Amino acid sequence: MTDRSMEGSHNPPPESRSNGLNVDAAFAKGAQIGEKNNQYNYFGWHPAETPGDSSDESNEPPGTESKLGLGGLALVALLVALGCWHLISGSSEPKSSFPGENGQRPAGSSDQAIRTATLTALDACAKVNALKPLHCPQAVDDLYADDAEQVTWRIHGDPGDGSKVVFNGEEGRFHMIGTAVMSVSYRDTSGQRLRVRVVHYWSRVEWIDNLPRVAELRAYDDTPRPNTDKQNWSVADSIVLPPVEAAFRKCMAVKFSPPPPECPTSNTAPRAKKAQWKLNGNPLLNARANFDASSGLIHVKGNYSASVSHEVWLSGMTSQTESGAYDAAVSIDNGKATVIRIQRD
Repeated sequence: MTDRSMEGSHNPPPESRSNGLNVDAAFAKGAQIGEKNNQYNYFGWHPAETPGDSSDESNEPPGTESKLGLGGLALVALLVALGCWHLISGSSEPKSSFPGENGQRPAGSSDQAIRTATLTALDACAKVNALKPLHCPQAVDDLYADDAEQVTWRIHGDPGDGSKVVFNGEEGRFHMIGTAVMSVSYRDTSGQRLRVRVVHYWSRVEWIDNLPRVAELRAYDDTPRPNTDKQNWSVADSIVLPPVEAAFRKCMAVKFSPPPPECPTSNTAPRAKKAQWKLNGNPLLNARANFDASSGLIHVKGNYSASVSHEVWLSGMTSQTESGAYDAAVSIDNGKATVIRIQRD
């Protein structure tokens, strides 16, 4: 699944995945990191020279240079030919596995009926208390996923907005793709966590006895993926910004540190069961809101500064400042602006 994802936790463990928000750090779905191992130069080590080695002399038998030169030219010619063939044979753009409309649709069927059936199945997936629910498009590959407790999924925005429905007569089924923003809160061995996933879903729907039946609902992880961008509803700042300020105030009201995962925090935030937070100034003074069509989320970005005071054993009360740029992910849920999470940008 291609998920853009957002991650939020207290010192989150590494994840094996990416689709998705996650709407993380960029909001999305996962990244893979590879390391190139150069056998010698990786450690700056080179094999020692053996007696007789010289940069000015060659121990090859006479005539070797000319043979190697001809062989090298032949190899270059072969590579050029293969490259040209690759350019010719691969010149066409890759095709999506999502089928095009074909065949005669069943009598009485409609796009709306297919959407309703698919979104009902998606709602059912959001009620499953698991980080990797079976037969569902969303998942969290957390290192401690098997130990997760109190798992609660939520769907944000309109998952049907931007969706596409086609009938594949060759298969005798309807296909629907779309994008949903889903958050999940849970507790594991490291504490309370919050993840946000931008989920690209794909459903296959059968039409039986004049009714739709979802045969399969999974993540759309193929490339390329058809466009399922959301509409820009042009929500006014007067609707979006006040909930962000309220979310900041709620974060500052907690009496412990670090604050909950939906609040901005750094890796250097103190760990204290008793702490006092204070917001320094107005975090909305230079805030700007931007609509992300790929997810339907509104990102409010600005700067914040907060002070946290707590008691240190043998040292008494101490305080430090948490500050930096932030990114507040805002969703329009049932016509109301909802702050899903504020994270350091």
